[in-house]
Amino acid sequence: YLQTKEIYQKHHIDEQYPLNKITFYIGIATVSGVSIVANFQETNVLIVHWFGAILTFGGGAIYQCLQVC
Repeated sequence: YLQTKEIYQKHHIDEQYPLNKITFYIGIATVSGVSIVANFQETNVLIVHWFGAILTFGGGAIYQCLQVC
């Protein structure tokens, strides 16, 4: 986030700055999904584990796509 923000400021690219913030929050959600998957076993709390997995893989895919924009 900070590296991209610095590049935007150095090259005076203001229109991409909101996208960088959105990407940051999606990255936070993805990391939260990893934590949920790690802390809730699939055998005990299936719904919560799957929610974390979907958040991780879905959020990770979106995050990667937005980072290359």
